[in-house]
Amino acid sequence: MTGQLWVKAGDEPLPMKYVITAKWQTGAPQYEIRLRDWDTKPIIKADQFSFSVPDGAIKLKTIMVNETGEFISTEEGK
Repeated sequence: MTGQLWVKAGDEPLPMKYVITAKWQTGAPQYEIRLRDWDTKPIIKADQFSFSVPDGAIKLKTIMVNETGEFISTEEGK
């Protein structure tokens, strides 16, 4: 895969477009995302990102991953 990152020039260089091309697939399909209306000075309230534990949730001490970064179940990790 290859990618292109288009960045706006000027005092506030911001990413405006990102294109990914799958070179190894027939027809070289592309995915494109355009970014606009950047808010570089957002007002974020402290309580906007509060976390509440869902019922039945359990805290994990360690999450195991294999060499490709995929999660390993606790049975595989032993």
